[in-house]
Amino acid sequence: MKNIISSALLIFTILSCSGDDGESRSEVNSNVTGTVQNAISCQNNTKTLIYEIKLENHPTIKIFGAPDLPEKYKETGLQITFDIGDISEDVSFCVALYGPDYFHDVSNVSLANKK
Repeated sequence: MKNIISSALLIFTILSCSGDDGESRSEVNSNVTGTVQNAISCQNNTKTLIYEIKLENHPTIKIFGAPDLPEKYKETGLQITFDIGDISEDVSFCVALYGPDYFHDVSNVSLANKK
């Protein structure tokens, strides 16, 4: 009986902690600032080049590929603010090797210095 109660408490603790992580991740990935880098040797599903975004102060991501970056923000050196989404599946072709977790969707993109 003691083992059953201990196991139940352990499972409850793990589930409680995992919910907090999701909220933290959501907050960390909202309203992020980064600088658009050059296009890389990858294309999205519409056969347009994918640009990298270098992040300023993100705890886990330093640079990533953004397959769905809107065309008007595809300018090297441009500082933008955006939300980082899930791992993107909008990659159709790459010459170089990148892991699948290198590409993320972005949304709510705007110029960083524009309020």
